[in-house]
Amino acid sequence: MKKIFSVDGSKGGTGKSSVCMGIIDTVLQAGEKVLVIEADTENADVYKCYKNVKNCEVQPLKIDNVDGFMLINQAVYDTDAKYVVFNNPARSSGWREFGKGFVDSLPKIPAEITTFWVANRKADTIQSLKLYTDAFPQIPVVFVYNLFWREKERFVIWNESNLRKDLQKKGLIEVTFPDVADRVDEYMHANRMPWGRIEEMPFGVRMEAERIRRDFTETFSRFLSK
Repeated sequence: MKKIFSVDGSKGGTGKSSVCMGIIDTVLQAGEKVLVIEADTENADVYKCYKNVKNCEVQPLKIDNVDGFMLINQAVYDTDAKYVVFNNPARSSGWREFGKGFVDSLPKIPAEITTFWVANRKADTIQSLKLYTDAFPQIPVVFVYNLFWREKERFVIWNESNLRKDLQKKGLIEVTFPDVADRVDEYMHANRMPWGRIEEMPFGVRMEAERIRRDFTETFSRFLSK
């Protein structure tokens, strides 16, 4: 059974690419191959950082039409990687408009999908999650508190929302993603650096990067098969 991790959040700037890279790195650290679908083709940071990494196949594919989902479906079917990670674009309705056929085909691959929803503290990302879960009530959701936006107690709109209560009844999982220090983030993006190359960083930056890496590895390892 292949496992698909779809990283979404609808809105730009919530930290989807950072979370996606964290999941990819966790899979690679476990010694597994990973197929990455870089659907954020306008801001393809994940593709740029991971396109030449061993055991990591990255395919830039759009999800804004049915042809894109057909190509994605074929890529997931063909890959010998156990794990597939989607990096979704901002403000895309592609999943709701064209993704049903892909989701319906997963038992035939076979594969199962989990959505990691990365949000800031504003209402619009929660509204987008409501639209998504209405369209795909069968897909498990992991809500990611990106601590760049402060501690989880500050996510008041989400914490007090009816949507959260409804999803909790269906087995909602909530996790935190560490605040990535500006110097770490800037160094990685400037050098198109995957997490597996952080030993190349200046010492002070590397020490902080290693702490962040330990944190997200502990968080995401629980979603890998035992």
